[in-house]
Amino acid sequence: MKIQELPNLMQPDTLPTYTQAFKALGHTVRLQIFFFLVTKGGTGANVSEIKSQIGIPDSTLSHHLEALRQAQLLLSDKQQQWIYYRVNPEMTRDLVRLLTACC
Repeated sequence: MKIQELPNLMQPDTLPTYTQAFKALGHTVRLQIFFFLVTKGGTGANVSEIKSQIGIPDSTLSHHLEALRQAQLLLSDKQQQWIYYRVNPEMTRDLVRLLTACC
């Protein structure tokens, strides 16, 4: 795929969205969270599962989850008393398309 084939992704008004996503993934803990949630597929995982896998305090985890959600990398759903997080497939596909456009 060539850059010319990515007109919707390369618009000046959409580039800040992708910049924010790449910036969010530039933190080691956030990247660990993202990779863990990729392995969980479309069902995702609740905060307790993520915490036990990553091993960081609640407040720190909450901060990182919010940063990933704000960067549109994660989607969240409340199910009873639990909040489940999962990878946003659209944003992930867009980022992969951007990264592979020149290859």
